[in-house]
Amino acid sequence: MGIMQAGLTQDAPQAYKHLNIALYSVHMPLFALLFGLNIPGSWIRRGSFVYAANRIIGFIYLYLVWSLIQGTAEVLGARFSNGGTTWADVANLSRPLAHLWYLPWMVFIFGCLVIVRPWETKVRAVLSLTVCATFAVALWGVNYAVIFGSGIAIYLFALVGSLIGTNRMGQLDKARPLVTISVALSSLIVFLSMVLSNLDISTPTLDDPYRTDSSILFGIIATLTGVTGLVLAVASASRWVSFASLEFIGRYSLHIYLMHLLITPLTRILLVRSGVDNPVILMVISLTTGVGLPLVTAVLLEKRVPWLFNVPQALQLVEKVKK
Repeated sequence: MGIMQAGLTQDAPQAYKHLNIALYSVHMPLFALLFGLNIPGSWIRRGSFVYAANRIIGFIYLYLVWSLIQGTAEVLGARFSNGGTTWADVANLSRPLAHLWYLPWMVFIFGCLVIVRPWETKVRAVLSLTVCATFAVALWGVNYAVIFGSGIAIYLFALVGSLIGTNRMGQLDKARPLVTISVALSSLIVFLSMVLSNLDISTPTLDDPYRTDSSILFGIIATLTGVTGLVLAVASASRWVSFASLEFIGRYSLHIYLMHLLITPLTRILLVRSGVDNPVILMVISLTTGVGLPLVTAVLLEKRVPWLFNVPQALQLVEKVKK
């Protein structure tokens, strides 16, 4: 996205447009699905509103801390990039900076899910699916630049994740390989065929002022097939391939998400100023550093500087853990 905004993809604009659509069609819905997966199990083990309040306090705390960190980086780096963030923007917490909208998003959907607990009854599940699906269709490709205004369309995926739960997800490797592999391949073929075509596709978390009924429909189909294909492909491959390294990275996924926009723009700026303007090279190096450096930083600093990623104990409520 940043490479496109910087005008570095003019030699092959369509190719990078397809890549951008593919990425934004699946990566945030997939995050939302994985976020929802863990909620029922956690609630069963520790289910209390004190536990829920502590989780919400944690998300709010991270939003405040990382708004200051991200905002400071954007203000100081504004003259080197195509941004124009000011200290007033940093102080205005009602308008999340860059990717930090995801933290208020987690506050809202986590609160809703633990209050409604749709995994407990079929009636709640159906009603919740109906409400979230309606909002997804109505607000697909619509993102308001205010707190709780972004990512409304992907609440549906967090809900679906909570209805599946980690127990059911863990049983995928027991399903018939032929079935899961066939569905995975079919889904990915449909997904790739759509994003590589000339169809107008609206993605769920990017604001699309030109969205139409057809672009919304194609966007929903692309996201559903892309997420389904990826989940089933990984589940199928896990029978024969170890994903221990990905599981390790997954434990630090929120850390990486919080830090990646401190790294990737700086990497791109340094490379361009050094004379590297090939978008493929820029993407590969930016992706590598954008994941690798935050991962290393998180591993090194999580215990040494715990307040960066975890709410201090003094701000948490006392919780009685279920036995």
